[in-house]
Amino acid sequence: MKKKEDIKKRSNGEKPALIHAELFFILFFIFLFHSNTHSQININGFGKTSLYSSLPGYSNILQLNFNGDDYSDIMLFDPAQKRFVIHKGQKENTFSKAIDKFFFYSIDNIKLLQNRTNEQNLFLFVSRKERKAGLSSFTQYGTLQLLNLKNFDSYPSNISVADYDLNGAKDALISGESFNGLTILTVDKLILKEKKIITKKNFSGAEFIDLNFDGFPDIAAIDLVDNSIKLYINNREEKFVESNTIKYLQPISNLKICNINNDDFNDIAFIKNNEIEILLGDSVSSFENKLSFEFSYFPLQYEINDLNSDEIQDLILINSRKDRVEIFFMDNKSTLPKPEIYFNNKKIASVKILQRGNAKRLAAVSLSGELFITGKINRTNNAFNFAAGSSPKLFTQSNKTHFIIYGNKDEFPSLNILTGNSLQRFQKLTSIPLMYNYINFVAEDKGFGNYNFYLYNNKSLEVVSFSEFDYSIEKKSFVPFAPPIDIRIVDDSQIESKYAHILFNRNGVIGLENIEIEARQIISQGIDIIDSNVVNAIISNGDYEEIHYWKHEDSILTFNSVRQYEDIRISFTSEEFYVSPNIKPEINFSFIGSENKNLISQVNYNDRTYFYYYNGKKFVLLYSGNQRKTYNFNMPEMLASVKTQKLNQYILYDKLSESFKKVEFNLKDKKISITNYIETKGVNGYFVSTFFENNLYLFYSETVNNLITIRKIE
Repeated sequence: MKKKEDIKKRSNGEKPALIHAELFFILFFIFLFHSNTHSQININGFGKTSLYSSLPGYSNILQLNFNGDDYSDIMLFDPAQKRFVIHKGQKENTFSKAIDKFFFYSIDNIKLLQNRTNEQNLFLFVSRKERKAGLSSFTQYGTLQLLNLKNFDSYPSNISVADYDLNGAKDALISGESFNGLTILTVDKLILKEKKIITKKNFSGAEFIDLNFDGFPDIAAIDLVDNSIKLYINNREEKFVESNTIKYLQPISNLKICNINNDDFNDIAFIKNNEIEILLGDSVSSFENKLSFEFSYFPLQYEINDLNSDEIQDLILINSRKDRVEIFFMDNKSTLPKPEIYFNNKKIASVKILQRGNAKRLAAVSLSGELFITGKINRTNNAFNFAAGSSPKLFTQSNKTHFIIYGNKDEFPSLNILTGNSLQRFQKLTSIPLMYNYINFVAEDKGFGNYNFYLYNNKSLEVVSFSEFDYSIEKKSFVPFAPPIDIRIVDDSQIESKYAHILFNRNGVIGLENIEIEARQIISQGIDIIDSNVVNAIISNGDYEEIHYWKHEDSILTFNSVRQYEDIRISFTSEEFYVSPNIKPEINFSFIGSENKNLISQVNYNDRTYFYYYNGKKFVLLYSGNQRKTYNFNMPEMLASVKTQKLNQYILYDKLSESFKKVEFNLKDKKISITNYIETKGVNGYFVSTFFENNLYLFYSETVNNLITIRKIE
């Protein structure tokens, strides 16, 4: 093995500058769209996600408060069902289990019509199949009771609600693709009365909108026959007069009224082919100016609202082609930013904005019966999930206010830094495109908001330098001699270049490749072969590099350690362990303590799991209560990052039982104690850190719902 001075000697007491639990960032990786520039999104805490098991087959969402308490409730309904589902609102913005309810008719659309004091609120529903509209109210138990019916000779599907005659009671505008014209329904002593305002036309959608700013609601509607938007002025005499027609060559649908630019004028949004077009309102409602956002797919559904509370309207779409929800956190530019991905592969049927006061949340329901509620982190919780835009895989920690994730997203890799501050723990997401998909990384804190990231896979190494101060990035790539399994950075502030040691394993042959990282390139300084027939190896992170590895040859398994100090090579070999023929041992490593001098080896062979402890002098077997029990712990490289406040107690994830265990190492008595903690599937990364109010939390990512779970350790 090459001497240290052949590369560059460290100064006395100098250690590799690796990110530990006490540093300033927590890091995640996700795959994003590949580009040559990085992006930054102000998520402002948006991403806290709750999951609820509902009933399958429901595709629409209504926010309501049927029992008049302090919490909003959710109703799920579907045109194919003569039933609906209620999720009662509870404290801390949670919802109850699904409550299945019967109703007499299928419901295509339902909206709150009138709030009533000391009485149940009035709702209006339409049933396309039954050709009916119904006045109804909810009981205290969530049952929908029918108050009055209105029959039609055509098929209603859409409802818009406003007080069109300003008499103090809201009315309903009814439309539909197969509905005859436009109808307004009013309520008189709980009786629905119909006023036909347009006949012999078909409108796919119609919405109330104030066009001439007189306070009386006017109408914007999509005319299916001539493929146009019709604008009708309310003349205050219970008549609507056509004032403008905006024609299109392509089919248009999904009409919405919004205010995309937060001015004093309402805008008109709709879908045209694969575009969302927004006609911008002005002082004379000419709608001459517009915004157009084009996509590679037809949006199944969209919403426009400010999710991250930055006073800029965001765009939420269902991408049915890729089976996911895409959120475009908009800025003040008219161009479309890159989307953040939510609820991937969940067969989301619809999304809905839930609003109570100034707080906004996004609700999404899947056809398989899953209900997702995503909003902002605004208070301390014992446990919650966070959606950071993709499927997290690997992550490590460095402080309490910043984060980074690794996962699959659009087949392109990206390094993402989720930053925050002492008040808002999840504030901004910076995404840096990478060249390849990687299996591991090392992160280096340079101080003053400067970081280096060393990402590697079996064929390549990429070095990314990032500055939090000006968000500048620099990238360099290198092809290693053999597949890397570990990497250590040699930090020397007295020289301009940086040096690193890559530990590789090539078909059982391990060695070190020493590289010099210059300003514009990475240069190999040579190869040192260490040993052969090696199962797994790791580099220590102490004052001097030490290679620890397990060797398997001729059914004999041994632990080995090699260290180079000045001109002296120090080695250690353990006693021999017999392995049954045709058995391939599995080895995992992790260090205990912040100095990483104490190594734990998890060794699986002969259908048993053994834990060995090595501190440079002693090599001992740690005895557990059940030596015949088999484990397969996912052991992070920095085991100190998953340590609890109890002395020598750690939280480790066992892949075999798909559960977290509390593992206590008693090095004095040579014992290991393992107890059950949390059962959860698909965990692929985790750590422990202080978080809200300096309490200790377990962070872990899982692939089932592509979320990060943050759970207070009691």
